[in-house]
Parts: sequence; C-alpha cells; structure tokens
Amino acid sequence: MMMNVEYGKYIGLTETGARIWELLEEPQTADYICTELCREYAVAPEVCRAKMDAFVVDMTTHRALVAD
Repeated sequence: MMMNVEYGKYIGLTETGARIWELLEEPQTADYICTELCREYAVAPEVCRAKMDAFVVDMTTHRALVAD
C-alpha cells in the first residue's frame, strides 16, 4: 500500500507491483525490469511486458508515476 500525498489517494500494490516499484527506484528501462521480473518470477517475457505496461498505465493514471 502506498499513498499519493499530493492527491490524498491510497494505491494498493500486489507483490509484483511492489517489486516493479522497487526496480523503479533507480531509472531503468522497461527491458531491464522485464528481464529481472522474468528471472525472479519465471514468467514469459510477453506476459511480463503486458503486465508491466498495465502497471505503468495504472500508476500514471493515479499520478504516482510520470512516464518518459
């Protein structure tokens, strides 16, 4: 669980979402993050990329993340 203090909204994260958030602490490419997640969770690259893209859209919608 995290909170967007600026907007006063709570955002729930799954275990995978929390891991993506950890990996985003330092600027990383999507490819790097997917490689790490595939290694850690034994998930197919195309599934990982789709889930990660959905996470980024969700976090952007909640104004918790600004994507470049």
